[in-house]
Amino acid sequence: MMKRKTRVLLVVMSALLIAGLFVSCSGAADTAEEPADVVVADETVVEESDVEAVDAALQEKLDTTLYVGVSVRTFANPYLVTIADGGQLFADWLDEIGQKYEFEVMLNEGSNDEQINAIGAFLAKANGNAILFVDPNEAAIAATIADMVEEAGAYMGTTWNKPPEVKVSDYDHWIAHHTPDDVKMGYDIAVEMFSQFDTPFEGKVVAIQGLLGNTTANNRYAGLVKALEEYPGVELVADETAKWMAPEALTIMETLLVAHDDIDGVWCANDNMAMGVLQALEAKGLLGQVKVVGINAIPAAVDAIKAGNMTATVDCDGWGQGGYTLAMAYDAWLGNLDVPALPEDHRQFGTASIFINAENVDWYIANYIEQQPVMDFTNYWEFRAGDYPID
Repeated sequence: MMKRKTRVLLVVMSALLIAGLFVSCSGAADTAEEPADVVVADETVVEESDVEAVDAALQEKLDTTLYVGVSVRTFANPYLVTIADGGQLFADWLDEIGQKYEFEVMLNEGSNDEQINAIGAFLAKANGNAILFVDPNEAAIAATIADMVEEAGAYMGTTWNKPPEVKVSDYDHWIAHHTPDDVKMGYDIAVEMFSQFDTPFEGKVVAIQGLLGNTTANNRYAGLVKALEEYPGVELVADETAKWMAPEALTIMETLLVAHDDIDGVWCANDNMAMGVLQALEAKGLLGQVKVVGINAIPAAVDAIKAGNMTATVDCDGWGQGGYTLAMAYDAWLGNLDVPALPEDHRQFGTASIFINAENVDWYIANYIEQQPVMDFTNYWEFRAGDYPID
């Protein structure tokens, strides 16, 4: 019997694999848009037997247990919960397309050793069938984790912490490292705070930093320093670290208010610490009088802005960080994404953020708090918002 021939547009045979998944999910082969200089399409005649082979390969992948992991510091920070939520949204999508998987969230509570050990145990049971989102606890361990993933044959993406001398493009299984612009966020919230002083751009402030030695903390503080240099009428009278945690920030702020009860503002490197600061200010009858800013747009911070007790925050899109990173890694695991062939600006890139203050807080609540984010895991490159913001 003569074999039927089908004329299709092929990138590589594995492209049919992921297209099949997306068809089963949405009814159309609406795949993630690849960088223009990576994929070259050729019109090729494909034998029916070849298509059947691809279908079999697809089913084999769907029937293989894929280990899906999210590694973050702690759930004591509500922002980090949104990263895990994004991972769960991706896992829900895997259910829709019939992928067999196990989803695991690994918390390290600020311990480098715990993070490394947990990821090691996760990789050991996966036999190479693993994808991960990782927020390295500190920049110093990013390469260690990447080496582990590379050796295991798994795939991962990271955010926030990475030494500048470590290049993602030196790895075949570390797909991408991305981050919003921490310096800009630290700067923007500082300038907004200064502008809201009784005498705009004149006053005294204290800074509550994150975990020292952490890339994110360092860059956000650099943004504050930049703002202070541009507005010399604002004086930094105290500078402490609360390691990203609200209880530590509360204790520190209680102590600082003894010596600095005349401050005009408190700059916090994240919203979690800002919550501790607000608690200390409320106990002193200063809530709403002293301006407070943070980063991450946790619900309590958004509520505080709505109530007039906090000045500004920034949404870093934790859902996208968790969910879209795993979608990239899944595409690589399927064999559709040629990681080494990706251009440098797709291996390290910037992601978008949303600045929130009293002027747009109602819009933000309506679109990001009262309804769940809508995410298209077949178009994960939409998450990329520009060049990598760190020199």
